Amino acid sequence: MKQLILILTVLALAGTGSYWLMHNKPEIKKRTKKPTLPIVKVAPLKLQEYRVIVHSSGTVEARTQTSLVAEVAGKVIAISPRFQEGNYFRKNDVLLNIDTTDYQNTIRIARADIAQKELALKEQIAQSKLARQDWDLFGEKEKQPSDLALRTPHIASARAALEAARVRMQQAQIQLARTTIKAPYEGRVLQRTVDIGQYVTPGTPLGKLFATDAIEVRLPLSLSDYELLGIPEHYQNEKQPDSRQLPDVLFYTGNHPDSQHQWQGKITRTHAALDNKTRQISVIARINQPFSRNHNGSPPVRLGQFLQADIAGKTLHNVAVIPAAALSEQQTILRFVPDASNPQQGTLHIQAVKVLHHDADKSIISADGLTSGSLLVITPPALATEGMPAKRYQTNQQKSDH
Repeated sequence: MKQLILILTVLALAGTGSYWLMHNKPEIKKRTKKPTLPIVKVAPLKLQEYRVIVHSSGTVEARTQTSLVAEVAGKVIAISPRFQEGNYFRKNDVLLNIDTTDYQNTIRIARADIAQKELALKEQIAQSKLARQDWDLFGEKEKQPSDLALRTPHIASARAALEAARVRMQQAQIQLARTTIKAPYEGRVLQRTVDIGQYVTPGTPLGKLFATDAIEVRLPLSLSDYELLGIPEHYQNEKQPDSRQLPDVLFYTGNHPDSQHQWQGKITRTHAALDNKTRQISVIARINQPFSRNHNGSPPVRLGQFLQADIAGKTLHNVAVIPAAALSEQQTILRFVPDASNPQQGTLHIQAVKVLHHDADKSIISADGLTSGSLLVITPPALATEGMPAKRYQTNQQKSDH
Protein backbone atom coordinates (compact mmCIF):
# COMPACT_ATOMS: atom_id res chain seq x y z
CA MET A 1 0.00 0.00 0.00
CA LYS A 2 2.81 2.38 0.85
CA GLN A 3 4.51 1.63 -2.49
CA LEU A 4 1.32 2.50 -4.39
CA ILE A 5 1.01 5.79 -2.53
CA LEU A 6 4.67 6.57 -3.31
CA ILE A 7 4.22 5.86 -7.02
CA LEU A 8 1.12 8.03 -7.24
CA THR A 9 2.89 10.84 -5.42
CA VAL A 10 5.84 10.72 -7.90
CA LEU A 11 3.48 10.76 -10.88
CA ALA A 12 1.57 13.72 -9.47
CA LEU A 13 4.74 15.67 -8.88
CA ALA A 14 6.00 14.90 -12.41
CA GLY A 15 2.73 16.00 -13.96
CA THR A 16 2.70 19.20 -11.94
CA GLY A 17 6.29 19.97 -12.98
CA SER A 18 5.58 19.32 -16.62
CA TYR A 19 2.55 21.59 -16.52
CA TRP A 20 4.57 24.34 -14.92
CA LEU A 21 7.40 24.05 -17.44
CA MET A 22 4.98 24.13 -20.37
CA HIS A 23 3.33 27.31 -19.16
CA ASN A 24 6.44 29.04 -17.90
CA LYS A 25 9.01 28.37 -20.74
CA PRO A 26 11.21 31.33 -21.78
CA GLU A 27 9.87 33.38 -24.68
CA ILE A 28 12.01 33.15 -27.87
CA LYS A 29 12.80 36.55 -29.33
CA LYS A 30 12.16 36.81 -33.06
CA ARG A 31 14.90 38.54 -35.07
CA THR A 32 13.95 40.37 -38.22
CA LYS A 33 16.66 39.88 -40.89
CA LYS A 34 17.54 43.16 -42.47
CA PRO A 35 17.60 43.01 -46.31
CA THR A 36 21.10 43.04 -47.84
CA LEU A 37 21.58 46.03 -50.14
CA PRO A 38 23.39 45.40 -53.43
CA ILE A 39 26.75 47.15 -53.62
CA VAL A 40 27.44 49.03 -56.85
CA LYS A 41 30.38 50.97 -58.20
CA VAL A 42 29.55 54.42 -59.51
CA ALA A 43 31.34 57.10 -61.49
CA PRO A 44 30.30 60.66 -62.34
CA LEU A 45 29.08 61.22 -65.87
CA LYS A 46 31.23 63.57 -67.93
CA LEU A 47 29.81 65.25 -71.02
CA GLN A 48 32.51 65.89 -73.61
CA GLU A 49 33.62 65.88 -77.23
CA TYR A 50 34.77 62.54 -78.58
CA ARG A 51 36.61 61.58 -81.76
CA VAL A 52 35.12 58.31 -82.94
CA ILE A 53 37.49 55.51 -83.81
CA VAL A 54 35.79 52.85 -85.96
CA HIS A 55 37.41 49.44 -85.85
CA SER A 56 37.58 47.01 -88.73
CA SER A 57 39.98 44.49 -90.21
CA GLY A 58 40.94 43.22 -93.63
CA THR A 59 43.47 41.41 -95.79
CA VAL A 60 46.30 43.08 -97.68
CA GLU A 61 45.80 43.11 -101.45
CA ALA A 62 47.97 44.38 -104.29
CA ARG A 63 46.77 47.69 -105.73
CA THR A 64 48.31 46.77 -109.10
CA GLN A 65 48.97 43.15 -110.01
CA THR A 66 50.03 41.84 -113.42
CA SER A 67 50.08 38.38 -114.93
CA LEU A 68 53.14 38.39 -117.16
CA VAL A 69 52.69 36.40 -120.40
CA ALA A 70 54.80 35.86 -123.52
CA GLU A 71 53.76 37.84 -126.61
CA VAL A 72 56.04 35.98 -129.03
CA ALA A 73 57.22 32.42 -129.49
CA GLY A 74 60.74 31.24 -128.78
CA LYS A 75 63.13 29.69 -126.32
CA VAL A 76 63.93 31.50 -123.05
CA ILE A 77 67.69 32.19 -123.18
CA ALA A 78 68.23 34.43 -120.14
CA ILE A 79 66.51 35.26 -116.84
CA SER A 80 67.46 38.21 -114.64
CA PRO A 81 68.30 37.59 -110.97
CA ARG A 82 65.62 40.16 -110.20
CA PHE A 83 63.01 37.85 -111.73
CA GLN A 84 62.92 35.57 -108.68
CA GLU A 85 60.00 35.18 -106.28
CA GLY A 86 60.19 37.87 -103.60
CA ASN A 87 62.79 40.03 -105.37
CA TYR A 88 62.26 43.71 -106.08
CA PHE A 89 62.70 45.32 -109.49
CA ARG A 90 62.53 48.79 -111.02
CA LYS A 91 60.53 50.01 -113.97
CA ASN A 92 61.99 48.89 -117.33
CA ASP A 93 64.35 46.39 -115.72
CA VAL A 94 64.93 43.42 -118.07
CA LEU A 95 63.37 40.33 -116.50
CA LEU A 96 64.01 37.71 -119.18
CA ASN A 97 65.02 37.29 -122.83
CA ILE A 98 63.61 35.09 -125.61
CA ASP A 99 65.74 33.91 -128.54
CA THR A 100 65.76 36.64 -131.24
CA THR A 101 67.13 34.67 -134.22
CA ASP A 102 63.81 34.17 -136.02
CA TYR A 103 62.79 37.79 -135.59
CA GLN A 104 66.10 39.21 -136.77
CA ASN A 105 65.81 37.06 -139.89
CA THR A 106 62.26 38.31 -140.41
CA ILE A 107 63.55 41.90 -140.26
CA ARG A 108 66.23 41.15 -142.89
CA ILE A 109 63.62 39.65 -145.18
CA ALA A 110 61.34 42.64 -144.62
CA ARG A 111 64.12 45.06 -145.53
CA ALA A 112 64.76 43.20 -148.78
CA ASP A 113 61.03 43.23 -149.54
CA ILE A 114 60.88 46.99 -148.94
CA ALA A 115 63.78 47.54 -151.35
CA GLN A 116 61.99 45.54 -154.03
CA LYS A 117 58.74 47.41 -153.51
CA GLU A 118 60.54 50.77 -153.64
CA LEU A 119 62.12 49.74 -156.97
CA ALA A 120 58.77 48.63 -158.35
CA LEU A 121 57.21 51.95 -157.40
CA LYS A 122 60.01 53.91 -159.08
CA GLU A 123 59.60 51.83 -162.25
CA GLN A 124 55.87 52.53 -162.38
CA ILE A 125 56.45 56.25 -161.87
CA ALA A 126 59.05 56.26 -164.66
CA GLN A 127 56.71 54.37 -167.00
CA SER A 128 53.94 56.84 -166.20
CA LYS A 129 56.19 59.75 -167.24
CA LEU A 130 57.06 57.99 -170.50
CA ALA A 131 53.38 57.34 -171.18
CA ARG A 132 52.63 61.04 -170.71
CA GLN A 133 55.40 62.01 -173.13
CA ASP A 134 54.16 59.53 -175.75
CA TRP A 135 50.64 60.87 -175.43
CA ASP A 136 51.83 64.45 -175.81
CA LEU A 137 53.76 63.50 -178.98
CA PHE A 138 51.43 61.04 -180.65
CA GLY A 139 48.11 61.29 -178.90
CA GLU A 140 45.02 63.26 -179.77
CA LYS A 141 45.50 66.82 -178.59
CA GLU A 142 41.84 67.43 -177.87
CA LYS A 143 41.53 64.41 -175.50
CA GLN A 144 43.01 63.70 -172.10
CA PRO A 145 44.76 60.35 -171.56
CA SER A 146 43.02 57.82 -169.33
CA ASP A 147 44.36 56.88 -165.89
CA LEU A 148 45.13 53.42 -167.20
CA ALA A 149 47.17 54.90 -170.09
CA LEU A 150 49.16 56.98 -167.62
CA ARG A 151 49.57 53.90 -165.34
CA THR A 152 47.96 55.66 -162.36
CA PRO A 153 46.45 52.41 -160.96
CA HIS A 154 49.84 50.71 -161.32
CA ILE A 155 51.49 53.48 -159.30
CA ALA A 156 48.79 53.23 -156.58
CA SER A 157 49.23 49.46 -156.42
CA ALA A 158 53.01 49.80 -156.10
CA ARG A 159 52.64 52.39 -153.36
CA ALA A 160 50.21 50.12 -151.44
CA ALA A 161 52.62 47.18 -151.78
CA LEU A 162 55.45 49.35 -150.43
CA GLU A 163 53.31 50.50 -147.50
CA ALA A 164 52.41 46.89 -146.69
CA ALA A 165 56.09 45.93 -146.77
CA ARG A 166 56.93 48.77 -144.39
CA VAL A 167 54.13 47.66 -142.01
CA ARG A 168 55.52 44.12 -142.06
CA MET A 169 58.91 45.59 -141.24
CA GLN A 170 57.45 47.57 -138.36
CA GLN A 171 55.63 44.49 -137.07
CA ALA A 172 58.85 42.45 -137.25
CA GLN A 173 60.64 45.13 -135.20
CA ILE A 174 57.83 45.05 -132.63
CA GLN A 175 58.09 41.27 -132.42
CA LEU A 176 61.85 41.56 -131.93
CA ALA A 177 61.36 44.08 -129.11
CA ARG A 178 58.90 41.73 -127.42
CA THR A 179 61.63 39.09 -127.02
CA THR A 180 62.96 41.28 -124.18
CA ILE A 181 60.50 41.20 -121.26
CA LYS A 182 60.77 44.39 -119.20
CA ALA A 183 59.15 45.36 -115.91
CA PRO A 184 56.09 47.59 -116.49
CA TYR A 185 56.53 49.39 -113.14
CA GLU A 186 58.52 49.33 -109.92
CA GLY A 187 57.45 46.28 -107.99
CA ARG A 188 58.10 42.82 -106.66
CA VAL A 189 57.91 39.30 -108.07
CA LEU A 190 55.00 37.31 -106.69
CA GLN A 191 55.50 34.18 -108.80
CA ARG A 192 57.70 32.89 -111.65
CA THR A 193 56.46 30.06 -113.87
CA VAL A 194 59.18 29.82 -116.53
CA ASP A 195 62.83 28.82 -116.62
CA ILE A 196 65.82 28.95 -118.98
CA GLY A 197 65.52 26.69 -122.03
CA GLN A 198 61.74 26.54 -121.93
CA TYR A 199 59.97 27.14 -125.24
CA VAL A 200 57.13 29.61 -124.92
CA THR A 201 54.36 30.68 -127.26
CA PRO A 202 52.14 33.77 -127.25
CA GLY A 203 50.01 33.61 -124.10
CA THR A 204 52.34 31.35 -122.09
CA PRO A 205 52.31 32.52 -118.42
CA LEU A 206 55.71 33.75 -117.30
CA GLY A 207 54.92 34.92 -113.77
CA LYS A 208 53.02 37.39 -111.61
CA LEU A 209 54.17 40.84 -110.51
CA PHE A 210 52.71 43.52 -108.25
CA ALA A 211 53.50 47.19 -107.78
CA THR A 212 55.17 48.24 -104.53
CA ASP A 213 54.22 51.92 -104.52
CA ALA A 214 51.06 51.13 -102.54
CA ILE A 215 48.87 48.29 -101.31
CA GLU A 216 45.16 48.25 -100.48
CA VAL A 217 43.06 46.79 -97.68
CA ARG A 218 39.30 46.29 -98.04
CA LEU A 219 37.59 47.10 -94.70
CA PRO A 220 33.95 45.99 -94.16
CA LEU A 221 31.76 48.27 -92.04
CA SER A 222 28.21 48.33 -90.80
CA LEU A 223 26.10 51.15 -92.19
CA SER A 224 25.98 52.85 -88.77
CA ASP A 225 29.79 52.78 -88.48
CA TYR A 226 30.12 54.03 -92.05
CA GLU A 227 27.95 57.05 -91.19
CA LEU A 228 30.29 57.90 -88.32
CA LEU A 229 33.25 58.27 -90.70
CA GLY A 230 31.78 61.27 -92.50
CA ILE A 231 33.14 60.20 -95.89
CA PRO A 232 31.90 62.63 -98.57
CA GLU A 233 29.76 60.94 -101.19
CA HIS A 234 31.11 60.71 -104.73
CA TYR A 235 28.53 61.60 -107.38
CA GLN A 236 28.90 60.86 -111.07
CA ASN A 237 28.36 64.46 -112.13
CA GLU A 238 30.80 65.90 -109.58
CA LYS A 239 34.54 65.89 -109.08
CA GLN A 240 36.34 63.32 -106.97
CA PRO A 241 36.22 64.36 -103.27
CA ASP A 242 39.34 66.02 -101.92
CA SER A 243 41.60 63.31 -100.47
CA ARG A 244 42.26 65.55 -97.45
CA GLN A 245 38.63 65.04 -96.42
CA LEU A 246 39.03 61.26 -96.29
CA PRO A 247 39.76 59.54 -92.95
CA ASP A 248 43.18 58.37 -91.82
CA VAL A 249 43.67 54.73 -90.83
CA LEU A 250 46.07 53.13 -88.36
CA PHE A 251 46.88 49.54 -89.32
CA TYR A 252 48.46 47.10 -86.89
CA THR A 253 48.87 43.41 -86.15
CA GLY A 254 47.57 41.62 -83.06
CA ASN A 255 44.78 42.91 -80.85
CA HIS A 256 46.12 46.28 -79.75
CA PRO A 257 48.12 48.91 -81.66
CA ASP A 258 50.45 49.95 -78.82
CA SER A 259 52.58 46.82 -78.74
CA GLN A 260 52.44 45.77 -82.38
CA HIS A 261 53.82 46.81 -85.75
CA GLN A 262 52.03 49.79 -87.24
CA TRP A 263 51.44 51.30 -90.68
CA GLN A 264 49.72 54.55 -91.55
CA GLY A 265 47.07 54.51 -94.27
CA LYS A 266 44.19 56.48 -95.69
CA ILE A 267 40.74 55.73 -97.03
CA THR A 268 40.71 56.33 -100.79
CA ARG A 269 37.25 55.24 -101.92
CA THR A 270 34.08 53.34 -101.07
CA HIS A 271 32.88 50.12 -102.63
CA ALA A 272 29.97 50.57 -105.02
CA ALA A 273 27.67 47.89 -103.56
CA LEU A 274 26.63 46.38 -100.24
CA ASP A 275 27.53 42.80 -99.42
CA ASN A 276 24.48 40.67 -100.20
CA LYS A 277 24.95 38.43 -97.15
CA THR A 278 26.11 40.79 -94.40
CA ARG A 279 24.56 44.05 -95.70
CA GLN A 280 27.86 45.73 -94.94
CA ILE A 281 29.66 48.28 -97.04
CA SER A 282 33.41 48.16 -97.63
CA VAL A 283 35.84 51.06 -97.76
CA ILE A 284 39.20 50.70 -99.46
CA ALA A 285 42.26 52.02 -97.63
CA ARG A 286 45.71 52.50 -99.09
CA ILE A 287 49.14 52.22 -97.48
CA ASN A 288 51.80 54.08 -99.47
CA GLN A 289 55.35 52.69 -99.70
CA PRO A 290 54.51 49.66 -97.54
CA PHE A 291 57.78 47.90 -98.42
CA SER A 292 60.08 50.74 -97.40
CA ARG A 293 61.56 51.04 -93.91
CA ASN A 294 59.41 53.35 -91.78
CA HIS A 295 60.15 55.37 -88.64
CA ASN A 296 58.88 52.74 -86.19
CA GLY A 297 60.85 49.88 -87.70
CA SER A 298 57.84 47.85 -88.78
CA PRO A 299 58.60 45.10 -91.31
CA PRO A 300 57.24 45.22 -94.88
CA VAL A 301 53.63 44.12 -95.16
CA ARG A 302 52.85 40.95 -97.08
CA LEU A 303 50.09 40.24 -99.52
CA GLY A 304 47.42 38.19 -97.81
CA GLN A 305 48.42 39.48 -94.36
CA PHE A 306 45.52 40.11 -91.97
CA LEU A 307 45.60 43.58 -90.39
CA GLN A 308 43.51 45.33 -87.76
CA ALA A 309 42.44 48.88 -88.58
CA ASP A 310 41.39 51.89 -86.50
CA ILE A 311 39.67 54.48 -88.71
CA ALA A 312 39.43 58.09 -87.54
CA GLY A 313 35.78 59.12 -87.66
CA LYS A 314 33.71 62.17 -86.82
CA THR A 315 34.06 64.28 -83.69
CA LEU A 316 30.88 63.87 -81.65
CA HIS A 317 29.82 66.79 -79.44
CA ASN A 318 28.05 66.67 -76.05
CA VAL A 319 28.34 62.92 -75.50
CA ALA A 320 29.26 60.64 -72.61
CA VAL A 321 31.80 57.83 -72.85
CA ILE A 322 30.78 54.98 -70.53
CA PRO A 323 32.11 51.44 -69.93
CA ALA A 324 30.43 48.87 -72.14
CA ALA A 325 29.34 46.93 -69.04
CA ALA A 326 27.26 49.90 -67.86
CA LEU A 327 24.96 49.65 -70.89
CA SER A 328 22.22 47.00 -70.90
CA GLU A 329 21.02 45.06 -73.90
CA GLN A 330 17.87 47.21 -73.82
CA GLN A 331 20.12 50.28 -74.23
CA THR A 332 19.48 51.61 -70.74
CA ILE A 333 21.77 52.76 -67.95
CA LEU A 334 21.40 52.90 -64.16
CA ARG A 335 21.80 56.15 -62.24
CA PHE A 336 22.59 56.14 -58.54
CA VAL A 337 20.75 58.83 -56.55
CA PRO A 338 22.20 59.06 -53.01
CA ASP A 339 20.06 59.64 -49.94
CA ALA A 340 20.33 63.09 -48.41
CA SER A 341 20.98 61.66 -44.95
CA ASN A 342 23.40 58.93 -46.02
CA PRO A 343 25.21 59.57 -49.31
CA GLN A 344 26.64 56.05 -49.27
CA GLN A 345 23.16 54.63 -49.77
CA GLY A 346 20.59 55.53 -52.36
CA THR A 347 18.28 54.27 -55.06
CA LEU A 348 18.80 53.06 -58.60
CA HIS A 349 16.96 54.65 -61.51
CA ILE A 350 16.72 53.18 -65.02
CA GLN A 351 17.18 55.59 -67.92
CA ALA A 352 16.96 54.88 -71.64
CA VAL A 353 19.76 56.40 -73.71
CA LYS A 354 20.65 56.86 -77.38
CA VAL A 355 23.74 54.87 -78.31
CA LEU A 356 25.86 56.55 -80.98
CA HIS A 357 28.72 54.08 -81.11
CA HIS A 358 30.15 51.22 -79.11
CA ASP A 359 33.04 48.80 -79.19
CA ALA A 360 34.41 46.03 -77.01
CA ASP A 361 35.15 48.11 -73.89
CA LYS A 362 33.18 51.36 -74.12
CA SER A 363 30.01 52.91 -75.47
CA ILE A 364 29.34 56.48 -76.58
CA ILE A 365 25.88 57.77 -75.72
CA SER A 366 24.08 61.02 -76.45
CA ALA A 367 23.86 63.52 -73.59
CA ASP A 368 20.13 64.05 -74.16
CA GLY A 369 18.42 63.68 -70.78
CA LEU A 370 21.72 63.32 -68.90
CA THR A 371 23.32 65.71 -66.43
CA SER A 372 27.06 66.12 -66.11
CA GLY A 373 28.21 64.91 -62.70
CA SER A 374 25.29 62.54 -62.09
CA LEU A 375 26.39 59.15 -60.83
CA LEU A 376 26.48 56.30 -63.34
CA VAL A 377 26.39 52.72 -62.10
CA ILE A 378 29.29 50.96 -63.80
CA THR A 379 28.65 47.56 -62.14
CA PRO A 380 24.89 47.14 -62.48
CA PRO A 381 23.20 44.33 -60.48
CA ALA A 382 21.91 41.32 -62.37
CA LEU A 383 18.24 42.16 -61.63
CA ALA A 384 17.80 45.88 -61.19
CA THR A 385 14.42 47.54 -60.82
CA GLU A 386 13.34 51.16 -60.79
CA GLY A 387 13.81 52.70 -57.32
CA MET A 388 15.75 49.70 -56.03
CA PRO A 389 17.79 50.53 -52.86
CA ALA A 390 21.53 50.10 -53.23
CA LYS A 391 24.77 50.83 -51.43
CA ARG A 392 27.67 52.67 -52.95
CA TYR A 393 30.97 50.80 -53.10
CA GLN A 394 33.77 52.35 -51.05
CA THR A 395 37.46 51.71 -51.39
CA ASN A 396 39.65 51.40 -48.29
CA GLN A 397 40.99 54.88 -48.96
CA GLN A 398 37.48 56.33 -49.07
CA LYS A 399 36.57 54.56 -45.81
CA SER A 400 39.63 55.94 -44.04
CA ASP A 401 38.84 59.45 -45.28
CA HIS A 402 35.47 59.21 -43.57
